Amino acid sequence: YASTLAQWNKEGLIDPGWTGYYMAMSFENYVSAGTTGFVFMQPMNVITHETAAPDPDTRWEPVHNPYLREGQTLHFAYQDTYLNYGHTCLSAKCSNIELALTWCDWRYSPQGSFFSSYGVQGLTWDYNDAGEPELTEFSLNNENGIDFGNLCNIYMANFLAEHGMEIYQRKYAFKGGERFRGMHDVWADVNTDKAYQWPSAVTFTADQESELAGYSGDIVTFIAENFLAFLSGNKPMTEWNAYVGTLNSLGWDEVRRIKQEAYDAFIAANG
Repeated sequence: YASTLAQWNKEGLIDPGWTGYYMAMSFENYVSAGTTGFVFMQPMNVITHETAAPDPDTRWEPVHNPYLREGQTLHFAYQDTYLNYGHTCLSAKCSNIELALTWCDWRYSPQGSFFSSYGVQGLTWDYNDAGEPELTEFSLNNENGIDFGNLCNIYMANFLAEHGMEIYQRKYAFKGGERFRGMHDVWADVNTDKAYQWPSAVTFTADQESELAGYSGDIVTFIAENFLAFLSGNKPMTEWNAYVGTLNSLGWDEVRRIKQEAYDAFIAANG
């Protein structure tokens, strides 16, 4: 993996300013200008970049996970998730916790999920000729310049920030939206056994957490100071084994042992 990225960087396939990019907005000007041809992007960003591109024929397409050989099974791969970051916290001083929880639960009901996803009929959405919910001009091209994300904060639910069960189709409920919804199908089509995917429910004992904390500082610092140097070419790949050896001397093997023990305990308890 590291040697492949180093080779791509050497061949000029990676933007030389990559170390200074912390989020997509850092280089979106290059994307719109056509300088960048491969980038992580949400489907709804495609419209913006295609509209801004100097070439009127610009068209961004989704790509599958890359494989080294035909029929390969990936142990770790990007896949769409149905989990969002949104959540809701209730204060211990809430005067009616039962009512608040009932409202939270309602957002997972068919009616609550639909309302949270689409908002007010006749304002943010309405039925089209096929009898399907479709976003209105008010939502898509708001006259006050309010983007869809902020409209969700006001009239619906912004599931990036709030809890609830989103009807995923709502993002693409407009004429031509099926193209962007279909991008998720491309990304979902991946041959993976998830063998390297760490279960989020794995927990550590107090002793294990203490041991991990004792190793993590030096290991994280060493990786931060050295790993990217291999990708940029400042360190030759001939020094990779020495790099790994230093990691092991800092406790990398012990960290792996502790995590293996926690993983084995999780599998034994959950099957």
